[in-house]
Amino acid sequence: MKRLLILLSLIWLIVTPALAQDPYRIHMILWRGETQVEQGFRAYMDSRQIPVEITVHNINRDRSLIPGILEEIEAARPDLVYTWGTSIALATAGRQGEADPARNITDIPVVSTMVSAPKAVGLVPETGITGRNNTAVSHVPPVPTQVQAMKSYRPVRRIGVIFNPAEQNSLVNVESLRAATAAEGIELIEAPVPLNADGEASADVIPDLIDALADAQVEFLYIGPDSFVGTHSVEITERAIGHNIPSFTATELEVRDASAMFGLVSRYEAVGALTGFQVEQVLVQGRDPGSLPMLTLDRFTFLIRRDVMQRLKLYPPMQILRYAVVIE
Repeated sequence: MKRLLILLSLIWLIVTPALAQDPYRIHMILWRGETQVEQGFRAYMDSRQIPVEITVHNINRDRSLIPGILEEIEAARPDLVYTWGTSIALATAGRQGEADPARNITDIPVVSTMVSAPKAVGLVPETGITGRNNTAVSHVPPVPTQVQAMKSYRPVRRIGVIFNPAEQNSLVNVESLRAATAAEGIELIEAPVPLNADGEASADVIPDLIDALADAQVEFLYIGPDSFVGTHSVEITERAIGHNIPSFTATELEVRDASAMFGLVSRYEAVGALTGFQVEQVLVQGRDPGSLPMLTLDRFTFLIRRDVMQRLKLYPPMQILRYAVVIE
């Protein structure tokens, strides 16, 4: 018996290192620090018992930091790069057919999340499968579906949109919004934010833009996936409320953290979990990211802010309350 115990102990010492999985090394490049998306991602990895060592690079809305971070990542050679948002995704992986090893990461797997229109901006081709070192997760419902959501709340003839013309994802979204509103016979009033001499949007003109949309008698203010607008969403939505204009959004934070009245959104934790699934396919299953299709959630949440609804005295039809999520 003693010899057997010694033998089993020796076997355990030999086998245990083989069973222990070294953590997968992931470098995250984030737009404004960790969000509920990353919480959902981390929770997914924990639930799947996938060991990860995560290094966070927070650019804090400063795109000029990206090249230096990419150099650091190239030197570190992690197992995978995780990016947040369209701008960082394009800077990291490059556009389809235009990726440059001198500027982009082309030989380390890249999984990009929170990309509003991966096909339209050229991050992935129309097939959704890149055939290179990257794949993506999108969070924005189709724009025609968003327009239908606004119409379901109340009849609408005129919608206003404020956007940053320096952001390609915002331009792509507004183009889709033009087509969707025209198809429904809705007038779209556009309010692009003027750019300064450095080509950057200026927040100083936000009050004037909202006031002009109010003068145009818009019935909804549309807030799309736009980093500049997201940064100033509290000011924008509150100014709109001052004119009795409800804001509709395609992203969750404008409802939760600003004063958008409602939106058709992807829950951030769910987007993070879906991103975790993509990462698992690459790291654990050994799938080539270029063979994985771009993913988006197949269900979206109709999210309503009760206090904003009450401030505006705009109550939804009863049928919406059967499926909407109402928050304070």
